[in-house]
Amino acid sequence: METKTVQQAAEDLHIACMDAGKVYADVRKNLEAWEDRFSERMNIVTSHVFPPIPDCSHDWCAYFEGTEESGNYGWGKTKRDAILDLINHFART
Repeated sequence: METKTVQQAAEDLHIACMDAGKVYADVRKNLEAWEDRFSERMNIVTSHVFPPIPDCSHDWCAYFEGTEESGNYGWGKTKRDAILDLINHFART
């Protein structure tokens, strides 16, 4: 077990918050790029796949309605994670 001073813990928390802010900024940028590319509304379909493996990082799947065959999917441990993965992946293509 690691012992930290209050100052060290505060610095670690500050760094974690800064990193979270960078991740949020990247996601927000990808969302804006995605919105710019598509003016029509596209529905996102989610599915709880729950594969029979011990790792649950791919329990949820997300894809755009009507694009099931194209292979553009988002995967995640939760429904929200799968949707964010789909949007981030889609914005980069």
